[in-house]
Amino acid sequence: LSYPCEVEEKILEWLLTRRDNHLPVGSAILRAKACKLIKPHNPSFLASNGWLDKFRLRHGLSLRCKTTISQKLPAQLENKIAVFLNHVRALRNEHKYPNDLVINMDETPMYFDM
Repeated sequence: LSYPCEVEEKILEWLLTRRDNHLPVGSAILRAKACKLIKPHNPSFLASNGWLDKFRLRHGLSLRCKTTISQKLPAQLENKIAVFLNHVRALRNEHKYPNDLVINMDETPMYFDM
């Protein structure tokens, strides 16, 4: 490291305190804090993406995103699923799609809101 280990410990302590208090700890916030604490010891320090990746690896940290859309319970979707399946069956019958054009997509990620 091009700065004292104690400074890195302060950064980690700050990060964990923010996380414990349910405050955001995004990359930009973390890099700004690192620059503020490290620059007095190393004026040429840049909190680059590479530094950030190595900091995360050294401390076993990872990026996480908060889920903003709650998932609906299956009971709420039952009617919509039935309507959707009937619609698909009607389209299949109307356009006479052959069986080889019908595929299983239960493990293919598709993002849509019903």
